Amino acid sequence: MATNLRSGSNKIVFYFAVIMSIGINCNGNQCFKPATDVPLSDNLRMNTDSFLTRPSLGPVDCVRTCKLHSLCNFVNYNKHTLDCSLLAINGDLVSDYDHIHIAVIKWNDNMLDGCKHHQCPNNTMCKANDHVGYECQTIGCNAIYVNNINHTSFSRKPLWNFGETVEYACTRGYFTADNATCLTSGMWSSFTCQRYLQCGDNDVCSVVENKHYWIYFNETQKLHKIYCDNGASLTLLEYNTATTPAVIRGVGSCALIFDIMKGQGYTDFQKVRLKLFPVHIKTYLLPFTNSTYTPQYYGHATDCYAGNNSHECGVLGKFIINTQGTGLRIKPSINWKTYGFNGVIANITRSYDGNYIEGYCGGQCGGCEPDGKLYLEADPNYTPPFESAELPICRYPHGL
Repeated sequence: MATNLRSGSNKIVFYFAVIMSIGINCNGNQCFKPATDVPLSDNLRMNTDSFLTRPSLGPVDCVRTCKLHSLCNFVNYNKHTLDCSLLAINGDLVSDYDHIHIAVIKWNDNMLDGCKHHQCPNNTMCKANDHVGYECQTIGCNAIYVNNINHTSFSRKPLWNFGETVEYACTRGYFTADNATCLTSGMWSSFTCQRYLQCGDNDVCSVVENKHYWIYFNETQKLHKIYCDNGASLTLLEYNTATTPAVIRGVGSCALIFDIMKGQGYTDFQKVRLKLFPVHIKTYLLPFTNSTYTPQYYGHATDCYAGNNSHECGVLGKFIINTQGTGLRIKPSINWKTYGFNGVIANITRSYDGNYIEGYCGGQCGGCEPDGKLYLEADPNYTPPFESAELPICRYPHGL
């Protein structure tokens, strides 16, 4: 019996020696001898992300699994766990004694049976079918290329798993109110990348910060710098004011007095509230102002004596509109009208570029106001520096 055991052991050693002498590689549950022109790199691993990891019987099984996926070109095979990581993209080879790296793309398709030379899309795997040769089973979603989506985000992974959501689906300046999620059909859920047309559009993406953003105006077909907080505002860089002075007149003289009953007041404007559809200034909202006595409305000018013997003091109600540096200006079609008792317009002048408008108006407690809304248009001569505002980017709104 001892002789027979010794004889069997000698045969095993002999067969192993023969296998090693002819260059057959044994790993896992498989022995194989790849052709000399087929790259197989022991103790190396390709340093790139895997799109799928599958268990295997060994390196040959790993190669077959890879070839069933059109997306797969390389494999990192783990010699201890027998797992094979499927790779789509080339990368650097790094030393790793736990792995074998295989360039699967150079192996033939003879091991694939009915899937030999299959033409399955990249987001599927081939499965042999006795009736039709093979079928393509969906395993995930690939990148899509549609206008205004964030191509970098979708291309970050060669294959997206079912239920995964792209974090930034739209390019800067666009937002989506719906998640872009990989469905079991291999298609992406329905979503639309829309322009930021108002400050509130950012609510669906993240907490709104009080800052300047670039907002797209359909009217001008351009981006404009807008300050967003609880609404939309235009930041004024120059001096803007509206006044209602009160005076006491003497023969050939006049002196300013305080008379609250006549609405005396002086207001300086740092920002003006906007309505964006269509874009115009809300003259009666005063959140960003400094006022002395009674707050005044933007673009208005009043006094309480010019309607009677105004030659004593002249017309002193005054407004200044100066939108220089904002990228917007008052439309040249906008005019002013009188209001109040004996209202008069002494003079309203505009600068050549349309950014500066100065008006003197008054009355016997009267003056002038815009004849309709203060509509804005793009300043063709100036656009604020791009870095002075933020072009918003939308992080997917649900599931944060």
